[in-house]
Amino acid sequence: MKLIRKSLAIMLVGIMLFSVTAYADESVKTSAVTDLHMDGNEGIMPIYTYIDVITASLSIDENGRCTFSGTVTALDYRIKLELYLQRSWNQIVWDDIMGAITTVDESGGMEYHKNLEPEGYYYRAKVIVSVLDGNGNTIETETVYSSTERY
Repeated sequence: MKLIRKSLAIMLVGIMLFSVTAYADESVKTSAVTDLHMDGNEGIMPIYTYIDVITASLSIDENGRCTFSGTVTALDYRIKLELYLQRSWNQIVWDDIMGAITTVDESGGMEYHKNLEPEGYYYRAKVIVSVLDGNGNTIETETVYSSTERY
C-alpha cells in the first residue's frame, strides 16, 4: 500500500512538472473577430478584404410560411448579391428552389417569402456576395448560409 501511494505521488509530481499552461498574448492581432454571424448568434466571423458584414437568415412559421433574407455591406464598392432558398431531404445534397440576384452600391439586402410544400424537408438560405471593382470585375467572393430548419 505504501508503495502504491509513493508511486502515485511521484506520478502526480511528474504530471505537474510536465504540464504546460499557455496564455494568449493580448497584443497579438488575430485574423478573426467575434461578430454577429448569419443567424444572429455570436460566433467567429472571418475578416474579409473588401466585405464588411454578410448575413443570411431563415425563419419558418408553423403554417409553412418561410421568410429568408440576406444582407451585405462593403464600403466604397459595388456588390452583386445572390440570395437562394435551398431544400434538402438529408442535409448533404442541397437544391436551390428559389433565388434572386441584385447589384447594389456599398450595402443592401433582399428578403423573400414562400409557402413551403411538401413537409419533411430541411431548408436554409444561401447568400453569395461578389465585390466588383470599377470595371465590373470580381475582386472578392464569399458564400454564407443561414441556420438549417426542418419543416
